[in-house]
Amino acid sequence: MNRKLKLGIPVGVALAVFLVLLSQYPLGLQALLTGGVHDVELLWQGKQLRAVTLAVGNYTAFCYPQALTVRNLGGAGLTYTLAFELRGFEGYFELRGLNETLLLVSGNKTVARALALAPGSSASLTVCVKAGKAQVARLVVADKSSPEKEKATRSEVLLDIRLTDWYDNTYPLRIELSPTVAREGYAIFEVTGGGEVYVNGKLAGRIPPIAGASASSILVVERVKGVDYPLVFQVEAWRVEEATGVLKPVRLLEPSEAMGANDRLVFVAYISNTTLIHVYTGGTRRLNFTGLVSESNSIIDTGAVKIELARWGFSSKSLTVNLTGSIAWPYQAEKEYYSDPGAWSRVLLGPVRGIWEYRTSGVSGYVSRAFMTAYSGSNITLTYLWPGSIRAGIALEWYLLSWASNGTYTVEFTCATLCQRLPVKLLGDAGRATVLLCNNYYLSGGTAATPAYYGSAVLTTTGSPLAQVKSLKVAVRNFAA
Repeated sequence: MNRKLKLGIPVGVALAVFLVLLSQYPLGLQALLTGGVHDVELLWQGKQLRAVTLAVGNYTAFCYPQALTVRNLGGAGLTYTLAFELRGFEGYFELRGLNETLLLVSGNKTVARALALAPGSSASLTVCVKAGKAQVARLVVADKSSPEKEKATRSEVLLDIRLTDWYDNTYPLRIELSPTVAREGYAIFEVTGGGEVYVNGKLAGRIPPIAGASASSILVVERVKGVDYPLVFQVEAWRVEEATGVLKPVRLLEPSEAMGANDRLVFVAYISNTTLIHVYTGGTRRLNFTGLVSESNSIIDTGAVKIELARWGFSSKSLTVNLTGSIAWPYQAEKEYYSDPGAWSRVLLGPVRGIWEYRTSGVSGYVSRAFMTAYSGSNITLTYLWPGSIRAGIALEWYLLSWASNGTYTVEFTCATLCQRLPVKLLGDAGRATVLLCNNYYLSGGTAATPAYYGSAVLTTTGSPLAQVKSLKVAVRNFAA
């Protein structure tokens, strides 16, 4: 009898507790109070994972949009006020909701805000991280308003943070350019949508085509001694004139416009044999650039030099370039040279460079056409030259241009496609020279509206050292998060 009584006491107590719970609380809440429910879960990109590997850089915060989902399973029928905590982390970490930051860790400072989740609801959160070293951190979430709720809601995920040399993970593709130079110096890069890479007006190599990429989806970064520096760049629209075959710049591309095969990505870098250039595509530009190039009253100011535009060409303090050229036709009592003045018009102004078009009148039976580019904060000019003839027949002598420098400027003439059509000769020396296109040579001729053009050449002038590229190694990488 005593034995039965002793066994019945705990059974009676348990039954009484159960009856009280049953009368006052729903079944889900009863399970929470008795420790029998886990009511909050964490998902990473839709999967239940105890550990997540994050590729992280040290230049920009790498963001993983809506990667972390917090879900109130609703077993207890309660709304939870969830707090987030990050343990064992050094660097920058942000957990973003739709309109607010729920957790911000930066250095020794932590700012946190609670997230209220109703039964059966969830929230998808963006994780942004920047760190200077690899590490393992623990992200914990719980409702700490009571021990029972904390036990029922506590969830965590390990963050295995690994460093990458990627500058910004919003760009999935990276094209790596590694130049080998005979001389280090400044390099004007022009990358066409078709994949041609020109450096200082010369074809230096080829990359996979980037036609189709929008102007705002590109980022250019230079790596110097292990440190990455974003470069100012612009994307230009270039078109081929159907009637003449002249390839000409037209304007800057709008941010949302896709590059065509002839369009150009333009940037300037100082390069050596240790330089790496990374062209990222497929992302969203975070940087906005402004340049120094301006024009007023036929004076171009780059911030480093002033260039005067004139009817015969252009000049600066140490350099004169005559673009008018001259020609001598036969059937004259004495050989006489004819030369026409030209006029300038601005094509575009961008953060990297401005472009101006020059064209002579054509009265003397030939046309000297040029596109001169001037660069922000620089004394470099690069001019694309397109000579053409209107009159058909033999030209006794035809001169394209001439220049004179006081010795502080270096001038370089690159024949490009022009030498494939005409027997071009460079007369003079580095300080003073003239370009002879031909003598006693038959020209096919055209019309005043559509001259016959004979290809292009490039004239580069600079008071700064220009790089001389021997080869260009190209590699393509994809970012794997």
